[in-house]
Amino acid sequence: MPISQLDYDYMQEVAEYYRSTKTPEESEGSIRDTAIHFNINRNKVRKILVTMGEITMPITDDAIRLRQEGKSLKEIAEYFGVNESTVSIALPYEDKFDNTAEPSKHASEVRDYRAYEKKQMKRQSDLKSTLNNTGDYNEIATDISSETKEWQKDIKMSYTESYHRPHRSTWDELDEQSEKNIKELSGDELEKFRAFEKEYNKIKKQVEKEEQELEALKNKKTLTSQEKKRLENLISSFGLYDGALNKRNYKVLEKIAGDRLPPEPRGVLRLHLELFRDHPDEEITETLKKYGSVQYGDTISRDIVVPQDIPLYALHYTIQRAFGWENSHLRQFELPEERYNEFCTNALYWYCLVGVVFRSPLMEEGDEFWADDYNGGSFKNWLRKKYTGPYMSQCHGEGIISCDEDMSRLDMDEDHYLLYCKSYDRETNTYGEEEYLARVEPVYDYKGNKREEPKPWIDVPYRVEIVEFKDVPAEGLRYLFERDPRALLERLPINMVLAAGINELPDGCSKKERKHIDDQIISSGEILIDHVQEFVDRIVEEHIDSPLVQPMAGPITDVLYYNYDFGDNWMVKITASENCPDLVESGRITQLELDKANVKCREVYRPVLIARDGEMVFDDVGGLSGFAEFLKDINPDFTRMTPEEKEEAKERKKEMLTWAKSLGWHREKKVGDFNLL
Repeated sequence: MPISQLDYDYMQEVAEYYRSTKTPEESEGSIRDTAIHFNINRNKVRKILVTMGEITMPITDDAIRLRQEGKSLKEIAEYFGVNESTVSIALPYEDKFDNTAEPSKHASEVRDYRAYEKKQMKRQSDLKSTLNNTGDYNEIATDISSETKEWQKDIKMSYTESYHRPHRSTWDELDEQSEKNIKELSGDELEKFRAFEKEYNKIKKQVEKEEQELEALKNKKTLTSQEKKRLENLISSFGLYDGALNKRNYKVLEKIAGDRLPPEPRGVLRLHLELFRDHPDEEITETLKKYGSVQYGDTISRDIVVPQDIPLYALHYTIQRAFGWENSHLRQFELPEERYNEFCTNALYWYCLVGVVFRSPLMEEGDEFWADDYNGGSFKNWLRKKYTGPYMSQCHGEGIISCDEDMSRLDMDEDHYLLYCKSYDRETNTYGEEEYLARVEPVYDYKGNKREEPKPWIDVPYRVEIVEFKDVPAEGLRYLFERDPRALLERLPINMVLAAGINELPDGCSKKERKHIDDQIISSGEILIDHVQEFVDRIVEEHIDSPLVQPMAGPITDVLYYNYDFGDNWMVKITASENCPDLVESGRITQLELDKANVKCREVYRPVLIARDGEMVFDDVGGLSGFAEFLKDINPDFTRMTPEEKEEAKERKKEMLTWAKSLGWHREKKVGDFNLL
């Protein structure tokens, strides 16, 4: 899609203003002043100026050439030995410019509401100031009252046109339904139920017996080694140890709740969310620890308790609130690249898994953003509604039939060129042993003319292979679609995607924990297709594509990534555990606080933040590296600065804070973890 005229006009304004900042003392112009004037990030200013030909960067020409030859940002970054953000800034805009004259619908509404809110606050402040100066109370007080009522009416919790929350069952309703179902049983069905009831009562008596055994062992003064081991096993099975969450003893939780806990959600999980970079940067880590309030790890992170059935679309809104973003950019959930290639070996398996695991890259935009219906009012309350259960996805584009229709538009027998190259190390001037997929292109263009065989973008050994679409390696599909074919369906509940450890997160866990995690994961797409094929066939045959009948995958990975804002390229690494003794043992949370979070998650049916490490971030700051630079700017080191440099640093700090606050940045010091979400 070419750059629109509105976007071009806007970028022309930026370029003209930049030219106006050129002085004899600053002949190259001021990117900083331009960014402040237009209230946008400096990196975006640089990218606009590159696009308009005002400035160039050392790698721009080569980066453009490599991009035209089909290289990804990651591949170009590896070639030059820089990060992806640097490559992105060096490349001109080729498509619609983000965050300018045509912001997204949601971003526009957020800005309008924030401007309106500031306007109303200023108006009331001016009225009160006038009252203090004139003393004409009756007239001014009437104005204040009318303004306040109008404003309060506008900032009530926003409604959501397409929001639907299913009915949440109660114990009374379930008991009533159960009695009704039992009365309707007869013959073999009734006999089976009585056998089940007998087995259930037997298990119940065994549990009561073990509870008595537990109390006896706890009260015994000296224990044999065998008794100690038995006591440990009982404490574990009853969820009476520090860090118990999903396995927590229900009697303990219901004592805190003061009542019986709701029947749903049936379980909870601990999710660990951390901002992630492919290539660790010690300087960024040091900055985050020094200025970004990071104490327990190397990056900004959050730990949350979530209902096990929270779908990815609701988790998206949770992550937005937990880290401080405002839902102004594109996003997707994806598997780690290695896991994706292993799980989905070629285009045929990917094709069969679209609608089961993966989103269709041909999905209509209206379906993709079905839940983004912010309509003014409190943005935080709107987010909260989005991640409060019970959950029901209304994304029709993720249905089996809809995805099947999209896939029918693909020609599985179409021939494609596959370009394989030897990896090349510029520093040592040597080629690697392994060949990697550098490009996939159709053999024929849309007119039926045969294309030339693709060639690599540098002089390296290569080979070209021709295969049908169904045999294209999964990792090559990203060259064939505008949208990422790796994006996961967002209707999927988190426990149907992510395998959780019992007491440990997957990173560096014990062998026992590793086995538990691996036992959950469906190892290949082929196995998963066999599991769900019957359900898929039934949906297609009966043409019933309701959200209630969609097939559920089952855990397919132990690590999940959330990619937000494809320009700034924020990446959140997500891992899970059923319990979290590490947080209790480290003193970051007490068991009582964890129990209260557990109870709250079940009672209000929404995630609860239990631990956070690091400051809030915000949109359009340039990703994690840009945020680190921002932290440096607002925490200047005055040592060895001249008086003039100190004044300049102070002014810059003030400007950066004003700019960040205008984008909604806040430190949330007033809101405790427990009440943040």
